Amino acid sequence: MSKTDGFIQSKERGQAVSDLLDERRDKELLEAKNKEATPPFKAWRRPAKKEIDSEVLAKINKPTRRW
Repeated sequence: MSKTDGFIQSKERGQAVSDLLDERRDKELLEAKNKEATPPFKAWRRPAKKEIDSEVLAKINKPTRRW
């Protein structure tokens, strides 16, 4: 292995690092763009109350005996 081989390898490594940085930057830009595109936060709404059968309601609310 000569000195030029080491130089070429370091150059390739530097290129790989810059490629990774470019990918990261592109990803961050895309995320920022997507964040802008999303609609503003909607307040959480409580789900509609479900109808409860009267029998079930009677079981739940049945009077308890007090001694």
